[in-house]
Amino acid sequence: MMNKVKVDKEAFEKSLMRFQATRSIFSQQTNVLYTHLNLKNLDRLIAETKKDMETSLTTAGLKTCMTNFFHQSQATMESVAKQATEIKDLMEGVYRKFQEEHGLTNVKPKGFSVMKYSRELKRLEDKHLQVLSGMSLLMSEQKTVIRKFFDSAVGKVRAIYAMANRDADNWLKTIMSPMESQVREHQIQLRRRLESIKRIHKASDTLEDRTKELEHVRDGIREQEKALENQVEHITRMLSYKSSEEAGFLGVEQSA
Repeated sequence: MMNKVKVDKEAFEKSLMRFQATRSIFSQQTNVLYTHLNLKNLDRLIAETKKDMETSLTTAGLKTCMTNFFHQSQATMESVAKQATEIKDLMEGVYRKFQEEHGLTNVKPKGFSVMKYSRELKRLEDKHLQVLSGMSLLMSEQKTVIRKFFDSAVGKVRAIYAMANRDADNWLKTIMSPMESQVREHQIQLRRRLESIKRIHKASDTLEDRTKELEHVRDGIREQEKALENQVEHITRMLSYKSSEEAGFLGVEQSA
């Protein structure tokens, strides 16, 4: 039984080493995901878009700048979705391996969807491009459009990115926490089994020592009994001898 638990423990520790290696890969892929959602990258895109719009001399040019801004924002969300799928596939493989080798609970990690962010970006794009549809703005009107665009659309896009970051944080914690919890629980169970078996072996050793001690006491008592029997036998012989002598002496006196 002790050997069985030790073998299980060694096998689990090897799996744990693989899990730690997977965590390193998980961390790397997580960093890639956060890089896509980095607000500094968005700020860079916003600055470039503003510069391009301010130097544009036509309504069509403004429309092109807005379209590029939203298309790049959508491309970012697509990259996030792709990276999230890679992370999900990685964790599914880890869960499946632990379930096969150690019988851990069958957990299916959830995916991370960017659909709601993409829909909101599309809605903003349609709303602001509709303003320019079929229009030919003067330079003063273009400045007003640019200002309104950055006051409303850009601020909302930042809010979408911020929400995506928070949701990604929660998702990454959710996808990893069940595995970490099960690994800790399995470690505790193995440790308890090992300690329980150690206590059983220790109790067995103590019982064996106690049995040997009692056997030694028993042997001592038997030796004492044997010695007492020898003494009783000796005393009995002496008494019998003494009785015979007295009987012989009395017989002599009577003859006289």
